[in-house]
Amino acid sequence: MFDHLQIYAPRERALVGAVDVAIWPLRLLRWPARGSIRRVLLLRLERIGDLLMVVEAIRLLRAWLPEAEIDLATGSWNVPLAQLIPEVTRVITANTPWLAREDGASWADLI
Repeated sequence: MFDHLQIYAPRERALVGAVDVAIWPLRLLRWPARGSIRRVLLLRLERIGDLLMVVEAIRLLRAWLPEAEIDLATGSWNVPLAQLIPEVTRVITANTPWLAREDGASWADLI
């Protein structure tokens, strides 16, 4: 099941697939008009490969919302790469305790 997802780990693939199924009804909600969306916050707090995998999605979002500000929150280890994505308006550093590469990162730091 969920073999269409390009996720190697079976448990992770099953979890992502289950979330996809669970949120599928959200497509029926009435979303704001495209022109009324002024600002978007993207959270990409994982490692470098995860950020690289969403660059195309960020480009598509920019094409869909050309006037919106697109802020990207990412760990400090990804900031140099994130700053190279031209579709991003602002890069925000958000070190998560579970991924931070420096000692002492806490939930309070993230908040």
